[in-house]
Amino acid sequence: MSRRRSALTYQRHCERSEAIQNLAEGKVWIASSRSLSSGAHSRDPLAPRSDETYFRETIMPSSKIVALSLLLVSAPMVSAHAQTPLPDAIAAPGETAVLTAHAEGAQVYECKAGTDGKLSWAFREPIATLMVDGKTVGRHYAGPSWEYSDGSAVVGKVSGNAPGATANDISWLKLEVVSRRGSGVLGGVATVQRINTKGGKFEGACDKAGATHSAPYSADYVFLRKGSALSPSWRGNGRLARRRVFSRP
Repeated sequence: MSRRRSALTYQRHCERSEAIQNLAEGKVWIASSRSLSSGAHSRDPLAPRSDETYFRETIMPSSKIVALSLLLVSAPMVSAHAQTPLPDAIAAPGETAVLTAHAEGAQVYECKAGTDGKLSWAFREPIATLMVDGKTVGRHYAGPSWEYSDGSAVVGKVSGNAPGATANDISWLKLEVVSRRGSGVLGGVATVQRINTKGGKFEGACDKAGATHSAPYSADYVFLRKGSALSPSWRGNGRLARRRVFSRP
C-alpha cells in the first residue's frame, strides 16, 4: 500500500512540475483525460494546488474557448447585416448588376441666388474617380455621367432617392439611364444606383455669387441592365460582369 502511494505521489509530482514548466514558457496547460478522470482538480492532500494555479490551468483555457465560440457565432450575423436589402425607393427588381465601382471625389457647390434673391450654396456637379479593387476604371462628372476606361459611358436622371446614413451624407439614389455611348462595359446599362454614401453634403448661406466649394465624398455605384441573361454583345465582358456583381456591399 505504501509503495503504491509513493508511486502515485511521484507521478503527480511529475505532472505538477511539467505544468509549472509549461506556464513559465507561456504555454497553457490542459489536463489530460486521464488526469480529469482521476479527479486531478479535486483538493487531494497529495496534490495541493493554490487557487491561482487552478484558475490559470482550468478557468483561463475555458474562457478562451467561450470567447472563440462567441466570435464564430457572431460572424454570420455580421455577414447578414452587410447584406441588408436596399430601400424600396432605389431598388431595381428584375435587373442584373453588371459592375459595382467605388467612387472617391467631391460634390461641387456654387454660391447662387435663390428664388428669394438670397445667396446660398447650390449643387453644381460631381467630380470623382471610379475604382474597382483599388484600380482606376473610370470617372464620374457633370450630367450626371459615368465613363468607363473602355470608352463606354452613360448619363442618368434621378428617379428615386433615400436618406444617407447621417445628416452629413448625401442621399442614396436610383438613376434611369437616358443616354449612352459605346458598346463596352456600360453599353447596356439601364439603371445606376448610388449607395453607401459618406460625406458630400454642404448647404447654407454664402456671400459671394459664383464662388465654389468642394465637399469630399465617397460612394458605391452599381450599374445594372434589364433582365438576367447576358446578350451576345456582352459575352466578351461576361467574366468581368459576373466577378464584379456586388463586389462592394
